[in-house]
Amino acid sequence: MPTESNPRYDEVPYQSNPFARSHPRWIATIASLFGMQAPAPDGARILELGSASGGNLIPMAESLPRSSCLGVDLSSRQIEDGKRLIEATGLGNVSLKQASILDIDESYGDFDYIICHGVYSWVPREVQQRILEICSKRLTPNGIAYISYNTLPGWRMLGMLRDMMRFHASRFQEPAKQIAQSRALLNVLAKTVPSQDNPYGMLLKQSSEQLQHKADWYIYHEHLEEENDPVYFHEFMSRAAGVGLQFLGEGELLSMLKNKLPEEVQAALREVSGDILHTEQYMDFFRNRTFRETLLCRADVRLTRRIDTDRIKPLAFASDLEPQAGTMALAAQSEMTFGSGNRPTVRVSDPIGKAALLTLRDAWPRFVPALELEALVRKRLEFSPASSQTTQEFADRLWGWFTQRLVLMSATQTQCASRAGTRPLGSVVARAQLQAHPNQVTNLLHRAVMLGAFESTVLALLDGSRDRSALAANLATTVAGREALANGSVPLAQRIETALSRLASAALLKA
Repeated sequence: MPTESNPRYDEVPYQSNPFARSHPRWIATIASLFGMQAPAPDGARILELGSASGGNLIPMAESLPRSSCLGVDLSSRQIEDGKRLIEATGLGNVSLKQASILDIDESYGDFDYIICHGVYSWVPREVQQRILEICSKRLTPNGIAYISYNTLPGWRMLGMLRDMMRFHASRFQEPAKQIAQSRALLNVLAKTVPSQDNPYGMLLKQSSEQLQHKADWYIYHEHLEEENDPVYFHEFMSRAAGVGLQFLGEGELLSMLKNKLPEEVQAALREVSGDILHTEQYMDFFRNRTFRETLLCRADVRLTRRIDTDRIKPLAFASDLEPQAGTMALAAQSEMTFGSGNRPTVRVSDPIGKAALLTLRDAWPRFVPALELEALVRKRLEFSPASSQTTQEFADRLWGWFTQRLVLMSATQTQCASRAGTRPLGSVVARAQLQAHPNQVTNLLHRAVMLGAFESTVLALLDGSRDRSALAANLATTVAGREALANGSVPLAQRIETALSRLASAALLKA
């Protein structure tokens, strides 16, 4: 007998997006920092519980071509949407299945990575318990589970808003009407309740402004679902321990670093916290945290909490920071400023630091192993070869940059090309996604990317068979027929090169 579908998700599908911190490449990176030998991501068996239409899992399968990926979801509409995308990509290492989480048993086999994003807090306690049991029983000995969920105390106030929205929405039948009326109620409350010196009014005003920018599907499933069951971190970990699982870390790794908190908060934590579980719970109290992405592994896996230089050395790093206006003298102690978009800027004056960021920018979006990067930097500066002392200092510098969000870090390499080749090849998933979403695709770093109309048109043609001349021939006809793509002031060949450069920088071209 077929599994009964979930009508709410059939009526208003949950937009299926990539979640970078759920990618096994990143999960394995965190595991390595805590002394755990995680399964190699490329070659792993991966299970996603509540996969929706595969927006997270299908790009994952492309970036890990030797992996085997299975997604399970109760919504028949979303599963069928995902199957059409898989067919369009031609990927043979990913499949989606309509099934209930309650029905997953030993016949599914074991998995190296189990991902459950945006499900745990939105299902009954029975299903929550089953999610943890699946992770306990179906993980390989060194397997890792990723589970996201809403947390207390932060969701106390959000829960109050949710209750009001659900009360008002219950008067209406159609999902579209429920969503519109929920927005309207918050707007009225935000405008009529005084916000000056009034925490309640400030909350209403802030929440109303935030939800104005949220999509309908988000409001429907985040705030209007029958189930939304936030928990304290210590409660979640108690349930996990009950089935033989332990805390590995947070997908948002930097949230675990106490040195990023004000000194008085660090001092208070030293007084009240004991082990890492207590520390994490108290940090939630200080931050009023609303959401977690927790990584779990088997209780018998040995972990080391102290992150030292030896664990940084095997990792690879990437950065798109570009030098801003100013001197480019590497050997001198002149200061250079690096920045990119809304990212933090950094001023660097020593030659090693400047050369490292320039080398990473040249390689972007490719990740460069730390040891290789140091060798390239020292060669670029014509310095003597690396020593154990310089390597330790270099690794410490990279870790410091990571904690400042200046560089990305990975335990494995990516398939990204730093620049367009003779016959550029675009991500197969991104090209297939253009059919349904002409401007938003998933890149090879597992992030959503917004594209302009011309860039999307170029990307759709990048199947690896066309050189510049063939691209120009195809685009000449397309541009002439679409006013939105026309730009007579810039030669077509130049526009193509600019688009290819942007696509490469957006991690959409394969090496």
